[in-house]
Amino acid sequence: MSKAINPKELASVLYDEYNIRLRRANKDGLVKFAINESILTRQTSEIVDAYGAAVKQTHK
Repeated sequence: MSKAINPKELASVLYDEYNIRLRRANKDGLVKFAINESILTRQTSEIVDAYGAAVKQTHK
């Protein structure tokens, strides 16, 4: 993940606004996704759009 993106802020926006949870980034800044089955009821575009909007909102 880009250093310009605060992973805690990104995770907070995704959860607070879209009810999508992210794991913590590792020491290299990588975030591994864990999928809860409930997210599979959403359209793929909804998930991708939420992630993109959260990145834009938290990018410095």
